[in-house]
Amino acid sequence: MGQQELDEIIKKHKMWLEGYKKGMKADLREADLRRADLRGANLRGANLERADLEGANLYGANLEGADLYGADLYGTSVISFQLGKHFGFYHEGYLRIGCIGHDLKHWLENIESIGQKNNYTKEEIELYKAQIELIKKFKGKK
Repeated sequence: MGQQELDEIIKKHKMWLEGYKKGMKADLREADLRRADLRGANLRGANLERADLEGANLYGANLEGADLYGADLYGTSVISFQLGKHFGFYHEGYLRIGCIGHDLKHWLENIESIGQKNNYTKEEIELYKAQIELIKKFKGKK
């Protein structure tokens, strides 16, 4: 996919997020976005399932609530993982596990209560906590 076409999709997605009738949710399923420039793009809630994002520039991009299932994130600033029943995605201080997203600090302070509320076992809670601590160690202070 060319950058111009991608920019138009992002523009329409922004309009969709803002509630304009001419807007359209970004559907980038299986899109070839290798080395795409997505700096600052608001892709909140976009469908990026199985998209090839290898080497894409995601600096400042908002991926909150985006469907990244099966996406190739090699060479990006996004960390993805699966432990237990849910996939996890981390990008610029924001971590989503399953449908729940918070900054790292919130996760670390509340993982037990979040896990219990969502019927995680003690073992699953400990696995996710260890993964969150590992991300914090390598990626940030948030």
